Amino acid sequence: MRYLSLAVMFGSLFFFAVGCESKPADKAINSAEAKDGTLASDEHVHDHATEGPHHGTLVELGSEEYHVEVTHDANSVTIYV
Repeated sequence: MRYLSLAVMFGSLFFFAVGCESKPADKAINSAEAKDGTLASDEHVHDHATEGPHHGTLVELGSEEYHVEVTHDANSVTIYV
């Protein structure tokens, strides 16, 4: 039971520390299209999946560099990279 409590605590901390940021976009500066109509190279313009292939929670690591999927049941927590 102690290990489960530690896993839940660290898992919760991990989920709160990593994820999508919700910054308000300034249309004049952070437009998805540059003035010439092309996409800016540093824009975040793709959709995020809501569920991983194993039906777990997706977690972003770094700046969209890596993603992991976390699944859990009554006896274990599994992390897929």
